[in-house]
Amino acid sequence: MKAVRLLQTADGIVWTPTAEDLQNVNKLAMLRYPIRKIALFIGVPESEFRRQLTIADTPLSQAYHSGKIQSELAYRDKVRQMAERGEEWAIKIIERWAMDQTKEELGF
Repeated sequence: MKAVRLLQTADGIVWTPTAEDLQNVNKLAMLRYPIRKIALFIGVPESEFRRQLTIADTPLSQAYHSGKIQSELAYRDKVRQMAERGEEWAIKIIERWAMDQTKEELGF
């Protein structure tokens, strides 16, 4: 197991991810690994990993959510391609996504 950078605070130990950690988190999130396995892979307590994920502007949260979005982008692009080929199931999914997007834009 590799060494991780830990900082001692009044509340306990807080992990500070390295650039390599952030790259690994991004890639593993993109591949849809569960949080517990990502934390295990990079060698940080799962509780600290989850704590940092709840804070939107941490580098860890950004790397994790960016990886998930990249995965979703690839999936949605494949669905779009299938819809363009006339696949009914894909057309229905695209229509639902469009409706969801419009609702979000209107604040529903």
